[in-house]
Amino acid sequence: MIQGKYVIFMIFGTALAMAVFAWQFRISEGDDVLDYWGIESANLLRHANRVEFLRLDSAEAADPDSTLTINGTQQRIVSVEDISSRKGLIHARHMFIVDHTYLWEESPPDNIQNWLFAMRFSDGDKQVTLAFHSQSHAVQMLNNNKPLIMGPMFDNLLYYLTPLLAPKE
Repeated sequence: MIQGKYVIFMIFGTALAMAVFAWQFRISEGDDVLDYWGIESANLLRHANRVEFLRLDSAEAADPDSTLTINGTQQRIVSVEDISSRKGLIHARHMFIVDHTYLWEESPPDNIQNWLFAMRFSDGDKQVTLAFHSQSHAVQMLNNNKPLIMGPMFDNLLYYLTPLLAPKE
């Protein structure tokens, strides 16, 4: 009978150890992203009330309000679409704040031109804009840090946004 108690204690001990490991793993899976983007920006990426998709072009814009400046390069905003209630957006938002989305060891190319699109996350007076470059799989937060290279998740993001990237007729 005493051996049965030990088996039960072993099972509960193993379950507790596994739960602590899983909890610690989930907590630490966004540490690098939080260090890179900052806590407030990462919070906006995950929870902002309004998310806009901005299609970009490298052509000159007459109106300075219709441009984005990304690392000193002017990009014309071709169109803006509110995607706050778009199906599946929660998964794209989560992707931006998880460490394994990015290839931390790879260096982005210098002087990236012709950014394809941007996503603006805003909540009240707070705002974060991420710009994306399709050839290099780079993502750049405006006015913050240098670009990061996204791994295979970039292709998933492009697939999700394909209807928005298609030329308007």
